[in-house]
Amino acid sequence: MDVIELFQFWIIPSFYAITVILGIPLNALALWVLIRKKKSSMCVYMLNLAAGDLLFLLFLPIKIDYHFRQKTWTLPGLTCIFHIMLFFINFYANLILLAVISVDRYVAIVHPLRISRLRQPKVAWLLCLLCWVFSLINILPVTQVKHFLSYDNVTANNGSLLIVQCYEKFTAEDAAFVMAYRLYLFFAIYLASLVTALFCYGNVVRVLVMQRGQTELLSRKKKIHAAKITAVSLITYIVCFIPYNSTHITGFIQSKINAFSPKSLLTFRDVALCLSVSNSLFDPLIIYVASSSFRNSIKKMLKCREPVSRVAAMTD
Repeated sequence: MDVIELFQFWIIPSFYAITVILGIPLNALALWVLIRKKKSSMCVYMLNLAAGDLLFLLFLPIKIDYHFRQKTWTLPGLTCIFHIMLFFINFYANLILLAVISVDRYVAIVHPLRISRLRQPKVAWLLCLLCWVFSLINILPVTQVKHFLSYDNVTANNGSLLIVQCYEKFTAEDAAFVMAYRLYLFFAIYLASLVTALFCYGNVVRVLVMQRGQTELLSRKKKIHAAKITAVSLITYIVCFIPYNSTHITGFIQSKINAFSPKSLLTFRDVALCLSVSNSLFDPLIIYVASSSFRNSIKKMLKCREPVSRVAAMTD
């Protein structure tokens, strides 16, 4: 087994499995805490992140099984389409929601009075609905791919073996469409979301750094809180979203000048896609930073024996 096969058939699905094991309880806990909490605009956005991640993680074992079976699709063809659409609807909805959260922070810090009505919970619910609908609309064109499944006959010790793969290999017509479509997603969603987040968080940090006077104590708390949310959000963009979205550019270059090995490019795309799944672990971290209720719940779980020890100390 070479290095590429090691990544494809063992390391990548193992990382997916770890993400599922850690991500499901974390996002379920976040969802449970946020549902019970009084709704603010930030709470609504966090709730949507947690719900989307939880649904996504519940279906991720399909991809884990696919990789452990050496990228052989054993389910019906329609499930391949459903799986791809669910995967990328959540992927790009996360991107858009993170951008919307950055706008919420921008409005709260930079324009707290002028347009505060934009931070009402009902407005936040409407924006979340628009995020999911916009993501769905932008992923629907993927159904224009005529051949989601590819079939290859591989010679094995026991004879010829049919390998069925999902959204891996394309005809020349499908490949031309996918290349242009991925390039559109890069500019229309990823780059637009990244620029929005950088603009908003940049202005948030600028305003907080410039605050002085009687609100210095409050300013310091805001600075720390805003800095944490900014740091986690930007790390999420860097770790989870830059690698995979950059493959859209490298794929386009490959189609023009054939600069890379197709096999190594495919492996890089799979590794980058694997990293993108880790946003299901980063989202609870953003929720942890943004929500005191979620922080308290985590602390209680980590220190579940502390109340007992205190009672025992009081009775001594």
